[in-house]
Amino acid sequence: MANHVNSYCVVKANQAGMQKFDSIMERIKRDPDQYEKSLGFAFFDSVEEFTLDVMIDSIGAKWAYATDITEDSLAVYSAWSYPEVFYEYLAQEIGQVDPHVHLQVTFEDEMPNFIGVSVFDSRGIYDCVELDGDEFHQHIRSIDAEIAAEYDEENEEYSELGWEYVSESQWEYASDWQHKVLQTMMIGMLGDDYFDKL
Repeated sequence: MANHVNSYCVVKANQAGMQKFDSIMERIKRDPDQYEKSLGFAFFDSVEEFTLDVMIDSIGAKWAYATDITEDSLAVYSAWSYPEVFYEYLAQEIGQVDPHVHLQVTFEDEMPNFIGVSVFDSRGIYDCVELDGDEFHQHIRSIDAEIAAEYDEENEEYSELGWEYVSESQWEYASDWQHKVLQTMMIGMLGDDYFDKL
């Protein structure tokens, strides 16, 4: 079975930009019988058009479903990769009415085999930082001495207790890392004034 990837997108735009976001979300939500909404509906009228190649080209994943849509955010789960192409499309579409739009996206594979953060502006992707599974575990060990003590460097494996520690804390560490990286990206994009705009 394909690995699921969760992503969460927050849209920052003016009123016209948020109206554009809402109109795209309305297209995605057009099938009232389905709780999970395929991102393919942003481009096509029928599920028969959602072929694997078409979805990869249009969305960036062979399938992707919105599981929660609010007035300024979108939660998605997709196959193998996060739908970067779709988020780029979304930013560019909103950018037609708000050149200062930006999208803040966090994503992680279910294992996780990778975690990441992306920021998009009106031209498309502005920045992206991703850690693969090994890098993520190195990050955890660099900040958690208790977990690091349960890791055998020579055999490159955790003790049974070490795996328990990792499973209990890895998602919190992932969230913290994503939050810090996102803040750094936004300061790079907007300057120190970013915190004044929160």
